[in-house]
Amino acid sequence: MTRFISKPLQMVFLCLSLCGMLPAWADDAENIMLATSQRMLAERMAKAWILQGLGVKVTDPAKQLESAMAQFDSQLNTLKALEDPELKDTYGTLAQVWGDFRLYFTGAPKMATSKDFTDSHEELVYLSQKGSELLQQKSKVPMAKLVGLAEDISTVSQRIAKLYLLQSWGVQQPYLAKDLAAARAEITQLLAKLKAAPENNTSTRNQIALVETQWLFFDQALTALNAKRTDTTLITNVATTSERIQQVSADLAKQYQRLAKR
Repeated sequence: MTRFISKPLQMVFLCLSLCGMLPAWADDAENIMLATSQRMLAERMAKAWILQGLGVKVTDPAKQLESAMAQFDSQLNTLKALEDPELKDTYGTLAQVWGDFRLYFTGAPKMATSKDFTDSHEELVYLSQKGSELLQQKSKVPMAKLVGLAEDISTVSQRIAKLYLLQSWGVQQPYLAKDLAAARAEITQLLAKLKAAPENNTSTRNQIALVETQWLFFDQALTALNAKRTDTTLITNVATTSERIQQVSADLAKQYQRLAKR
């Protein structure tokens, strides 16, 4: 099960931050966790919507979509309250785009709307990623940036699954193959950066090794699906393995967040 930051905890951090009572590590790590999680949720919602279109129910995509939408709303409210002008502008625009995009989720997924859906979804992902990157660029705390890198793996795993599932659904977009290659390469790059971080300890190194193992399983499932895109069992394997790598990478991000507090 995906672990999200609870709404009460978000409000506590926000109130303390506005009162100037949080040290830099807490402010940076918490905000980066929220921002990067927002991008992951954007990808996760699309993946759940496509799985419903494919008729795959093993991961309960309807419930996943409902949960991710509620979390996206909650976290967006927190991020919109950040006082940095650049961030305020980015999250204000994201809120407007999200208000329109969420209308896709009011009805059953249809192949006829899939092209418009994917085009609009890329704008939602772009703005979510922009906010995350801005926060990581502004952070002066190394451990907070590692939180972002670990969460990025969680995000990219959901993106890769979404792109492969679009192909299985029969959606034809010229950018799909290019985006898939870039996303798979990004996972490898992110893992290399995390492994090289001098801030690692035994626990984080062990968790990185677990993420690598889950990436191996996920990559194998993707390769199998690419060879036989309409096979229901292979589609299900991609759905379940994407869940596992998302969970273990999110757990790694939480480890880095705890270390940032010391």
